[in-house]
Amino acid sequence: MKEFLDYQIFKIGKITLEVNQLLLLIVFAVAVKYLLAFVKKIIYSNKKLDGSKKYTIYALVKYIIYILAIIGCFDIIGINISIFLAGSAALLVGI
Repeated sequence: MKEFLDYQIFKIGKITLEVNQLLLLIVFAVAVKYLLAFVKKIIYSNKKLDGSKKYTIYALVKYIIYILAIIGCFDIIGINISIFLAGSAALLVGI
């Protein structure tokens, strides 16, 4: 079983994708999907906000969760995300 989970699917430079990483990515994606459904249920069950505000809040939260999920996926695969963080910081300074 350990040999199967450690089987290397492909390799690009220093980055390798193994079966265990792929399974972890799938579990992570399903968890993010359920998290988004839970957040949507909480936001849309609020009676104090009108429809457009609910949609806007959900869209912002969804984008933040997607960004964090992409960063998490990069970390699972083994991609160094500090380069992306430095680049995004430089872009945000320009804005």
